[in-house]
Amino acid sequence: MSGNNNIVSGAIVLMIGVVIELVLSFASKLVIARYIGRPDYGVVSLGISLLTMGGLVSMLGMNVGIARYLPRIESKAGKKGVLRSGLELSLLSSVILSSSIIIISNSFFQHAIHGELKQVLNICAIGIPLLVLMKMTIGGIQGTQKAVPKALIQNIVLPLTRFLLIGVALLFGLGSIGIASSYVVSYGIAAGVGLYFLWSLTPIFARQISFSSYRKKLFIFSAPLLVTSTMMALLIDIDTFLLGYYWSPNQVADYNIVYPLATLLQAPLMAFGFVFMPVISKLHSNNKYEKLKETYLDTSKWIMLVTLPLFLVLVSYPNLIITNTFGGKYLAGSPALIILSIGFYSNSVLGPNGNLVISIGDTKYIMISNLLATILNLILNVILIPIYNIEGAAIATTSSYVALNLLYSYKIFTDYRITSLTNQTILFQLFSIIIFIAISRWVTEPTVSGMLINLAVFSPLYGALMLNTNMLGRKEITIMKELYSRVELYVVNLL
Repeated sequence: MSGNNNIVSGAIVLMIGVVIELVLSFASKLVIARYIGRPDYGVVSLGISLLTMGGLVSMLGMNVGIARYLPRIESKAGKKGVLRSGLELSLLSSVILSSSIIIISNSFFQHAIHGELKQVLNICAIGIPLLVLMKMTIGGIQGTQKAVPKALIQNIVLPLTRFLLIGVALLFGLGSIGIASSYVVSYGIAAGVGLYFLWSLTPIFARQISFSSYRKKLFIFSAPLLVTSTMMALLIDIDTFLLGYYWSPNQVADYNIVYPLATLLQAPLMAFGFVFMPVISKLHSNNKYEKLKETYLDTSKWIMLVTLPLFLVLVSYPNLIITNTFGGKYLAGSPALIILSIGFYSNSVLGPNGNLVISIGDTKYIMISNLLATILNLILNVILIPIYNIEGAAIATTSSYVALNLLYSYKIFTDYRITSLTNQTILFQLFSIIIFIAISRWVTEPTVSGMLINLAVFSPLYGALMLNTNMLGRKEITIMKELYSRVELYVVNLL
C-alpha cells in the first residue's frame, strides 16, 4: 500500500484502540468521581498530574528521538544502539527525578490540608520511571512503523489493568492511596508488555549484535525536545496545580472532569499522528516534498472529518454530557468544557503540524514555540484563575494551544507553503456547523433523546455534504475498499 494508505490503515487500527482506551479510561474516571467524592478525586488528580508531568520531563524527548531515527537506520547494530542509548538516558533521568520528588514531598507536605496528599504524591513519584519505560517502548515500536503493538499496550493493556485495579481498590475501600497505586501498577504492567514487543520487533536484546552508542546524536536531537517536553508538561498540568494552590481540591476535581472530556477531540489527531510521523520523516529524508505535502493535507482533512461531529456535540450539550456521566454535582464545569473543546478542536483541525516540524528535524523551533506557549499559559493562569476559577484555567489553556498551533502552522507554511486551512475545508466546517445548529434548534429538544435524534438526522446530511464538496473523493473510497477487503480477510482467517 502507498504511504497515505498505510497512514489510514494504521490510524484506523489505532482509532479502534483509542476508542477502547477512551471507554475504559472514561469508566475509570467515572467510577472514581462517583464513589470517592470531590476532595479525594481532586487529590488523585494532583497525583496523576505529577506522574504525567514527571514522565514527560524525564523522558528528555528520547521517545521522539528514537521514533525519528529508527526508520532512517538500516543496520541492526544501529537500531540497537539507538534503542539502548535512548532507554539508558531516559530511565536514569526518571529515577533521579522520582527520588527528588519523594525527598521534597516528605519535607514540604508533612502537614498537608488533605491527609493523604503526601502519600499519593510519593506513590505517583514512584510510578514515573515505569511511565517513562512504557513510553520509550512505544517510541521504539513507532520507529518500526507497527500500529497494532502500540494500540495493544497503550490503548488496551494500560487502561484495562488500571480499570480492574481501581475496581479492586474501591472494593476494599483503599481510597485515594489505592487509586494512585492502581495507576502506578498499570504502568508497570504496560511497560512489561512493551518490553516484550521491543524484544520481538527489534534487536535491542540481541546479545550477538554489537552496537555503538547513539547517546550524543540522540541528545543533540532531543535536547531541544527536553525543553519542549518540560514546557508541554507545564502546558498540560500547570492549571491543575494552580487551581489546587488558589482554590481547593473541589475545583481541581471539577476541572479534571471536563478536561478529559474535551481531550476526546484529540483522539483522531493522536491516532493519525502516531502513524504519520515516521512516514513523513521517510518522505522528507528522500526529498519527496510533493508527496510530503499531499500526505499532510490528506491526513489533516481526515482528522478534521472525524473530529468535527464530536466537537459539535460537546459544545452543544455540555450539561447533558456532564450530568449523565459524572453527575450533576460537577455541572459547574460546563462553561469550562465549552472553552476547552474550542481549544482542543483548533489543535486537531490544524492537522499534525507539530509532528511535521519534528519529522523535518527542526526541534529548536519546536522548543521555542512550546516555551512561548507555556509562558503565555502560565501568565494567563496566574491572572485568570484567582478571578474566574476553572473558567480562567480553561481560557488560559485554550489560548495557549491556539497560539502554539499558529506558530507550528506558520513554520510549515513559510517553509513548505503547506496549510490545512483551505477554502474547501473552511466552507465545509461552516456549512456543517450551520446544519447542526439548525437541526438542534428546530428539530430536537436539549435532552438525551433529542441529542440522539439530532445525531441521527445530522449524520446522513454530513455524509452527503462530504460527497458533494469532494471531501470524500475517489482516493478515500479506494482506500476504504482496500481496508474493508483487508479486514474481511483478517476476520475470515481468524474464524
